[in-house]
Amino acid sequence: MLVFPDNLNAKEDSEWEETPRTEDALQEYRGRSARIAEESRQGSSWNFFNAFVALGTTVSVIMLFLWLMNLIR
Repeated sequence: MLVFPDNLNAKEDSEWEETPRTEDALQEYRGRSARIAEESRQGSSWNFFNAFVALGTTVSVIMLFLWLMNLIR
């Protein structure tokens, strides 16, 4: 039979025991954190590049529209 606890917040439970982090876990966490930070920096440069391309495309489309309107007139 499966019994659910009345208290869903396990940290307030008297039987809660927090397991200490080992040094290996901390090293793995630091490595993952550094990798995520590096990916974030690379992503921000790509975001800038994408914004620059989008701005250039928008300006080009507006100029093309104005040129076509000038031809029609």
